[in-house]
Amino acid sequence: MNSWWDKLFALQINRFIWLALICEVCAGCKKAIDPDVERSIFSMNRHWHLEHFRCATCSRPFHGHEHYEKKGKAYCKKDFLELIGHHCFICDKNCAGAMVHVFGKAFCPDCYRCKGCDRVLHHKDKVMELDLLPLCKKCIGHKNFQKALKYKSG
Repeated sequence: MNSWWDKLFALQINRFIWLALICEVCAGCKKAIDPDVERSIFSMNRHWHLEHFRCATCSRPFHGHEHYEKKGKAYCKKDFLELIGHHCFICDKNCAGAMVHVFGKAFCPDCYRCKGCDRVLHHKDKVMELDLLPLCKKCIGHKNFQKALKYKSG
């Protein structure tokens, strides 16, 4: 005759088999998610234990907060912007907000300066490229600049 211990063990085994057959499987740990006991989330067409749905870069769990997806992976806002954002040509910081695109490069608004006079430029300013950096219209027309160009090319 089976003892109460054997019956309890059999019930636990049956519950484990039931969980494996009926429950969803966590994409993070590949174990069954018990809906009676565990909290879970459905995202990116997969089921996750709440604590296993994490940023692919920094591994911080999202705990229901927003995430960003790219190529089947989830990222927090900071890491997503780092992944897809443009980096300033001068300071190499991620330009998440406003930026100026000129000569195939991205600049922070504070780093977009004239190479000649160091004046902060605006995206509408007319500029010329000199040594991979912008040069304002005022500096292009300056006598010393014109002499320097003749000297370099001569």
